[in-house]
Amino acid sequence: MGLLFSGGTGVVGLVLGAEVLQTAILETTLPVLGDVKLVTSLFFDIGVYLIVVGLVLDILRSLGAELDREADEDDPIEATPGEVIAR
Repeated sequence: MGLLFSGGTGVVGLVLGAEVLQTAILETTLPVLGDVKLVTSLFFDIGVYLIVVGLVLDILRSLGAELDREADEDDPIEATPGEVIAR
């Protein structure tokens, strides 16, 4: 999702006739917050943030799976033929 979000930010600039990743300021008024200014580079940064968080979570999940596999190898279960063991 992060890669699509970051890449989409660059493509939107091209579609609107600007340069790739050209910064623009979006100003609007919200009822509760009042005047709000958003810079389009914020959306690119959010995409990069999502990529980094996803990569770190994937690495941590891989490390955890390796620890589980090693624990299973250290704790063999003896079963008789035809016996089903659920963990």
